[in-house]
Amino acid sequence: MRSRWSNLLSVTVLVIALGLHWTLLQSVAWISMFSRLATTTSLTTAISKTFDGTNPCSLCLAVEKGKRAQNPTKTVAPVYQLDLFLVQSQPPHFPTASPQAPCDQRPSWHARTASPALPPPRCA
Repeated sequence: MRSRWSNLLSVTVLVIALGLHWTLLQSVAWISMFSRLATTTSLTTAISKTFDGTNPCSLCLAVEKGKRAQNPTKTVAPVYQLDLFLVQSQPPHFPTASPQAPCDQRPSWHARTASPALPPPRCA
């Protein structure tokens, strides 16, 4: 029994030392935001509002504040928005074909006129 408590304490201290408790709290915040939004809006809208970073809940704000307070010298990584659609401003440019070869220059396969050797070679 004592070993179990010491293992649990060791894992808890390691999780806190690595800062994984903020990741756990942020995951709980995202799950609660998604479940709350999914009841009133469509799933795609709920997903986009949950992860766009413009509508943070109180737990998201607390996690961000806690991260900043824990590491005052480090800056919190910026939140990036995932854009799944690639928009191309102009079509790709393909180079024009090279000029045609004159008609008297035929490919090498036209010039071959010799017939194969008879009889065909035998396998050893």
